[in-house]
Amino acid sequence: MLTYLIRIIWCTIAALLKSKKNLMSTFTLKRRCTLLDIDYNMHMNNAAYFSVLELGRHDAMVRAGLLKFFLSKNTIPICGGGQIRYRRSVQFMAKYTIRTRIIHIDEKTFFFRQEILVGKNVAATAMFRFFLRKGSKTVEPYQMIQHMAKADKGKYHVATTQELDRSRVALGLEACLENRVAGLMSRDEKVEWTKIAPEETPKVIELFADADDAIWSVEM
Repeated sequence: MLTYLIRIIWCTIAALLKSKKNLMSTFTLKRRCTLLDIDYNMHMNNAAYFSVLELGRHDAMVRAGLLKFFLSKNTIPICGGGQIRYRRSVQFMAKYTIRTRIIHIDEKTFFFRQEILVGKNVAATAMFRFFLRKGSKTVEPYQMIQHMAKADKGKYHVATTQELDRSRVALGLEACLENRVAGLMSRDEKVEWTKIAPEETPKVIELFADADDAIWSVEM
């Protein structure tokens, strides 16, 4: 517990000293595999992956300005689930980088996509689902988006699509980011894909909703 608190406090201070970034940016955190992370095989143990990935998410949320939102609204982010795929081991004293980004936001939850890289090699990939709580009540993540849009006025490129509603917003962002395709899932779960040319690959993809309109924002 003490080690966890020290890590979180240190991570918070370091994140506050770094440059702020857009909520939908990719955040990076550089670390080294220490004695606190390894097992008897002298590489990072399975549980340590989750611990360092939490530091990556904390760094991202602080740098995006969400800490101020959580404190002002008395709201806390709660992890509702997650999965991880181990690809390569992280050896003792090896330097590694944690990459974190939010890939989906809807009326109830938001998703983090994370990677651990040793050099250019991916050691692990993970996905985590979060929701916001204020006391015993669940808070819509759209309030978080609205707060950030006001704080970062001019940094969000927003395109409103009137014909869509919240129930039709799909988890097509991961495909959009990885495979250069975009898609929407209708109520009957039929997927319709729209190709994006390689030279038009979006740098930032934002997906959230405001009032009754779904908002699909792509910055080219």
